[in-house]
Amino acid sequence: MGDQLAGRYRLDQRLGQGGMGEVWRGHDLDLERAVAVKVLLEAATNDEVVARFRREATIGARLQHPGITVVHDVGRQDGRLFIVMELLSGEDLASVLARSPGGLPERTALDLAAQTAEALSAAHEQAVVHRDLKPGNLFLLSGGTSRAEGSGGGRLKICDFGIAHSSDATAGWTVTGRIFGTPPYMAPEQWRGEAVDARCDLYALGCVLYALLSGEPPFGSAEGPYVLMRRHIEDEPEPLAVGPELNALVRALLAKSPADRPESAQAVGKTLRGLLGGPGGVSPDGSGASAAGPETRESVREFVRGLLLEAVDELEELERDSGDVWHGHPSVEVLARAADAAARFDAGLAERLLASAELSAWRADSGSGVTVARRLTALARHTGPHAPARTERLLTAAEQALFTVFPPGRHGPLASVAEELARVAPERAAVLARRHFGDVPPDGVSDERIWLRVAEGAARTDPARLDAYLELIPVPWQRASAKEAAELAAAVAVAAHDPEPALRLIERMPGGDRRVEALCEVAAALRVAGHPGELFVERAEQEFALLARQHSARGGPVRGPADPEVADARAALERARARLRPLDPAAARERAAAARAGHEPRSRVRELTRIALECVGDQPWLSEVAAGPGTPPARERAFLTGSHPGAGPPRGGSR
Repeated sequence: MGDQLAGRYRLDQRLGQGGMGEVWRGHDLDLERAVAVKVLLEAATNDEVVARFRREATIGARLQHPGITVVHDVGRQDGRLFIVMELLSGEDLASVLARSPGGLPERTALDLAAQTAEALSAAHEQAVVHRDLKPGNLFLLSGGTSRAEGSGGGRLKICDFGIAHSSDATAGWTVTGRIFGTPPYMAPEQWRGEAVDARCDLYALGCVLYALLSGEPPFGSAEGPYVLMRRHIEDEPEPLAVGPELNALVRALLAKSPADRPESAQAVGKTLRGLLGGPGGVSPDGSGASAAGPETRESVREFVRGLLLEAVDELEELERDSGDVWHGHPSVEVLARAADAAARFDAGLAERLLASAELSAWRADSGSGVTVARRLTALARHTGPHAPARTERLLTAAEQALFTVFPPGRHGPLASVAEELARVAPERAAVLARRHFGDVPPDGVSDERIWLRVAEGAARTDPARLDAYLELIPVPWQRASAKEAAELAAAVAVAAHDPEPALRLIERMPGGDRRVEALCEVAAALRVAGHPGELFVERAEQEFALLARQHSARGGPVRGPADPEVADARAALERARARLRPLDPAAARERAAAARAGHEPRSRVRELTRIALECVGDQPWLSEVAAGPGTPPARERAFLTGSHPGAGPPRGGSR
C-alpha cells in the first residue's frame, strides 16, 4: 500500500489476489482518478502466465465498447508487469446468482444476456474470442445490483480477456494438458481440444443464459471435469420453464456442432432484444426504438418518414402561398435537415431530399451568385461530416457561382467556402486561400481562421502537411490555438478506427473544459461513424468531475455565469449525454402533436424535421448516400450559362 508504479499509479487498497496476480484499487496521480491496477505476482513468471497477462492488456486496450472493461495503460515496475484498468464498482454475476438459487427474473436475464451478446459482438468484430465466458467474468455495475434481482438488468461489463485469443488460433487445452476455460461453460469443441472460433463464446453465452434463468448452468457445476466433458459433448440440456421462443434460442446456442449455432453474437443480441419487448428495451440498431423487434423499429421509421414528408409538403405549400418570403436559405436548411434524418434509414428519400435542397439553393431569385453560394455552403455544412465527395462537389459549385460576382462582393462568401472545403479537401482550400486572399482579410473574415480550418482538415486527411499550414498563421497565440484544434481534429479522425490512440491524444491536451469538450466531440464523431461513443462520454464525466472539484477548491462557484469554463464543459457534456439517448418514440409523437397544434407554419416545419432527426439519433448515413458525389441539377448549368429562368424547383421533387 502506498507504492507508486511508473511514478504515476499509487496503490491504495488490495481488492483481491489469485494465482497469477493481485488487483488493487489505485489512484492515477496525473489524471486524478481512481483506477484498478492488476499486478503480476513475482512467483507467476513462467512464459505462459506472462503471455496471458500481456494478452489481457493488449486485447483490453484494443477493444472499445461500453460493455467491455477499459484498459488504460500497461507497464513494468521492478521487473513486474502491471495493467491499469477502469475501476468497477459492483459485483459479478456469480455473486448475484449465489443469492438467487432459482435464477433471476426472465426479463432481467434477457437484458443481461443481450448486453453480453452486444459486447461479444464488438470483440468478435476484432477477431477476439473470449474463451472463458461465465458469470464470474460478467460484472454488474453499482446501481444495477438491486435491479438485477428485480425488474431491470443494470449495466454489465465483460472482464478478464486473459485467455482470449485470435479466432483462428484457439484450442481448448495447453501443451501441458491444462484446460483453457471453465468446465461448466465450455463448448464441446473446447473439450475436444479443437481449434475454435467465436461460436464457442456463443455456446458459453447459452450456458450463462441457462444459469441466469434457472440458477445453474445446463449440465451442473459440482461434477468433476470428465463427467462435465461427457455431458457437454453427448447430453441434451433439460428444457427451461420459459416460452418456446426463448427455449429455442437456448437450444440453438447450446447446439453440439458450431455450425448449428446462431450466425453471430450480433444476431443473438437482436433476438434477445426482440424477446424483451416493451418500452424498457433498446433497439440493437441504435435507433432508440422500443425493443419489440424489427416490426416496431420499422414502425418508428415509418413515423419518421411520415414526419419528413409532412414537413416537406408544408414547406411546398408555404412557398406557393407566401411567394419569395420562404424561398432560399430557410428552405435549404429544412430540406438539408430532413435529408440528414432520412439518410440514416431510407437512401431513396434522402437522395430526393438532397436533390430538392440543391435545387432550392440554385434558385436565386435575385440572380445573385452570392446567394447561391451561401445556400450551397449551408447545405455542405450538413453533408460534410457524412459525405465528403458530395460536400466537395457542392463547394466547388459554390465557388463557381461566386465567379459571377465582382471581387469585393465575393470575398466573405468565398472565405466561408474555403473554411468548409478545408474540412474535406484541405489542400484545395489552401490553394483557394492563397489565390484569393493572400495577406488581406476578406470583408473582415480573418484568413487566420481559414488556415485554422485547413490545419484541422489536414490533421484528419493529410497530417504530413500540418506543420506547413500552421506556419502560415503569423500570430503565435493563434498558431497555438490552431495546433490545439488540429490535435482534436486528429483525435476525432483516429477514433473512428482506433479509439485508444485518440484517448492518448486527448490526454496530452490541457485539462479543464477543453479536454471535456474534446472527449464529447470524439464521442459525437464515433456515433456518426456508427461506433459506440459511451466510453468517451464516461471519460468526459470523470474529467468534468475533476474540473468542478478543482474550481470549487479555488473558491469559485460551480454554477452560474461566474464560472464560464465549468459552464462550457457542462453544456458539452449535456449535449453528449443527449446524443446517447435518442428521442423516445412516444415522446416524439407527443411533440409532433404539440407542434401541429401550437406552432405557426414556419416553426412547425422546422420542429417536425428536428423531431425526426432526434428520433434517428446519431446513426451513420447509409453507405449508398454517403459514398457518392451525387448528381448536380440542370439548374446549375443554366445559372452559370446565364440562362437561369428564375422559376422554382418542380413541385413534389422532394418525394
